[in-house]
Amino acid sequence: MLRLDGYVRVSRVGGREGEGYISPAVQREAVEGYAAELRGEIIAWHDDQDFSGGNIERPGFQAALQRLRAGETDGIIVMRIDRFARSVADGATIVREIIDAGQIFASVHERIDPRTPEGKYMLTSFLANAELFLDQAKASWWTAKSRAIARGAHIGPTPVGYLKVEPRPTKDTHISPADSAAIGGPTSPGVLVPSPIYGDAITELFVRAASGRHGDSALANWMTERAPRAGGAQWQSSEIRRWLSSRVYLGEVRYGELVNADAHEPLTDLATWERCQREPGRRRRAASPFLLSGLVRCAHCRYAMAGFNYGGARHDTPVYRCSRGRTRGCGEPPVIVASRLDALVRDLVLERLRGLRLEAADAGIDIDAIDRELAEAEAELNTFATDLQARRLLGEAGWQAGLQVRVVDRDAKQAQRDEVYARGQLAAVAHHVEDLDHDGLRDLLGGMIRHVFVRRRARGADVAERALVIWSDDPRVIDVPGPHRSGRFEPVRW
Repeated sequence: MLRLDGYVRVSRVGGREGEGYISPAVQREAVEGYAAELRGEIIAWHDDQDFSGGNIERPGFQAALQRLRAGETDGIIVMRIDRFARSVADGATIVREIIDAGQIFASVHERIDPRTPEGKYMLTSFLANAELFLDQAKASWWTAKSRAIARGAHIGPTPVGYLKVEPRPTKDTHISPADSAAIGGPTSPGVLVPSPIYGDAITELFVRAASGRHGDSALANWMTERAPRAGGAQWQSSEIRRWLSSRVYLGEVRYGELVNADAHEPLTDLATWERCQREPGRRRRAASPFLLSGLVRCAHCRYAMAGFNYGGARHDTPVYRCSRGRTRGCGEPPVIVASRLDALVRDLVLERLRGLRLEAADAGIDIDAIDRELAEAEAELNTFATDLQARRLLGEAGWQAGLQVRVVDRDAKQAQRDEVYARGQLAAVAHHVEDLDHDGLRDLLGGMIRHVFVRRRARGADVAERALVIWSDDPRVIDVPGPHRSGRFEPVRW
């Protein structure tokens, strides 16, 4: 008796039944019946839910192939060929591999045997039809989304700060075209218009975030007071960071590679939005009552030091302590009073900020002039890129060379502007650093400091001798433990 595997695939997206929906139970019953006709039995099942046939990286599909290649089964049976694959190249290659190994590939619906020339032809034809159907479905879907983006419709949930125009509103976050026209907004369904409740609050939120004086937690608290959530619950810092990074508040809508940069009224401008963005790859530090939590490390083992409220001789003094200690592999675990280390680092940061203020004053940089130069470089690049006559006169090679020169010039002016803005922002922060709350100061330190190393010394030793601050712009490569890096590290010496 043949030992056969059964394969079942169901396409469903978001709980909606997809094309040619055939339930898993129906597919299994049909596969078992056909296995009996072939004088075999199903010894293993492989089930893929919510997977497209155009994707061969399906867990059940790959598990079935592994069993076939390992010789653990004599073949595989599917309900229909399009349950197995929707690509001629992928499907034919895999079926050929199965047949060449002397195994069986069978389909209940088509009832073909690809081991014969006729069966091979029929299999190729069915796969081609399945691939054509899939391509047509993708094309129709893409066309619909392209048209929606072109007319400015927002695809997805309504962002906080906006209302969405809908012909038949069913939720409080949607308004009808008539209501939209009454408040002076667009009338096309799906287009966003500013919310009279949350729109101004989002605009002010971006301004506060761009100042650099407030952390995400403080901004969440402010938003809760300024524009409370409909249900009364607290806004979360994770929501604030998601809003600040979303380009929808610049008036954009996008879907994959489709972008409409002028789809609706923006709630902030590009310069403010850019000042709210974090450096790529920078991890958000969790809220902590300790100012240097996440920054301070043991100089001996390089592992993070944690904050404890029960340090000192009387167990009532907040301290930073090496998280490993002698019992976990650190030979010289340091302990330092939190208030003393915080004060030292704070003073060093203030001194550095004062230096930046002096640099900005001495340089006499004209930010408006730098903005004008960048705008002129952008305009020159765009004009040259669309000048067909210049392309014909210069030839392809000459035109490409001229285009590259203008790209380099634009990028250089962009880098100069970004550097000036970053320094200018830090210089501005220096004026208000005394007004920063705890979370705001933690965010400031997290942007300026990479690590604070602490070494062990005799009781009473000066804090300045025990601590080493590594600034974010320090070019040195300093290896430290992380989520996927552990083990022994050499002590940091100074």
